[in-house]
Amino acid sequence: NGLLGFSSDYFVRNRSGLLATQSATLPDVVGVAFPQENLNGDRSRGIDLEVNHRNHIGDFYYNVKGILGITRTMNTTRVIARAGNSYLNWNNSTYTANRWNNLYWGYGSAGQFEDWNAIRNSNIYVPKNTVVGDYRYEDWNGDGAVNILDNHPISTAGLPTLTYGLTLNASYKNWDFNTTISGAGNVYVSYFEQLNTPLWAGGNALRQFLDRYHPADPNA
Repeated sequence: NGLLGFSSDYFVRNRSGLLATQSATLPDVVGVAFPQENLNGDRSRGIDLEVNHRNHIGDFYYNVKGILGITRTMNTTRVIARAGNSYLNWNNSTYTANRWNNLYWGYGSAGQFEDWNAIRNSNIYVPKNTVVGDYRYEDWNGDGAVNILDNHPISTAGLPTLTYGLTLNASYKNWDFNTTISGAGNVYVSYFEQLNTPLWAGGNALRQFLDRYHPADPNA
């Protein structure tokens, strides 16, 4: 009778023979251009869910449908020259096989410096211009210093891995109403310019900065 419907799909798509050139695996001194070949491969997997409900109460008819999709892609084959060491090979996620694509790399957060004693007694070196309220960066590899070696995947970038939507339909006699709500998630978005820096370009600060951390009121 259509009162309630549900569907789900799980999929895996394997591709091989994606175009690439062998030039990335040879020294620059070879000095010739190579044609594209069917060298690389990738795998996408995910799930799609849909739930819908429709009914009527007298002359009032309505329909509700929600959808949700999650998809990730990884390289399965990448023909490219090896980097100079194992860290660089691991760090180069664009060309690393058997790792999810679209990783966002950065430094983890270990909280904020709540007072000057926290800065003076930090067991990790901090620059001399560090002030109260600055973020503590995570010593991810535990070597006692925060540097480029602590850079690691912290989020996803590029296309969202999660998408969702909601459709609402209703009608009553000669009146009808339709709307669609959609969104995406699990993806990194970085603010810049005036959304990132107060007084950017000599302008005023946005209202969103008024409730940010301040030593006089750490809970603001």
